[in-house]
Amino acid sequence: MQMHLRDFPGFMETRRQVLVKNSGNRENWTSFALGCFLNGNYDACISAVDSMIKVNEEEQKSPMTPVQLMEVCTLKVKSLIATDKNDEALKLLTEKKAWFVDQL
Repeated sequence: MQMHLRDFPGFMETRRQVLVKNSGNRENWTSFALGCFLNGNYDACISAVDSMIKVNEEEQKSPMTPVQLMEVCTLKVKSLIATDKNDEALKLLTEKKAWFVDQL
């Protein structure tokens, strides 16, 4: 409902509370990162995405799918661009180009 009403600050706070209660769920991290992005809190979004990628690299039993990696990388790139870190965004795109897949 918060997204429908465009209550992005409320959505971000709700997702933060859910994340605190269940930080082991990847979808909670993704929702929180998206809430940060929509609320204009790009640094928090970048931090959340970095945490997700780090956990993914360390966790061998249930790694992210290629599409999930592409989605979080895209969110980070958009956040970097929004904070005028274009060189860093380009570097990330270049380094992680294998993450960008074209499949449904």
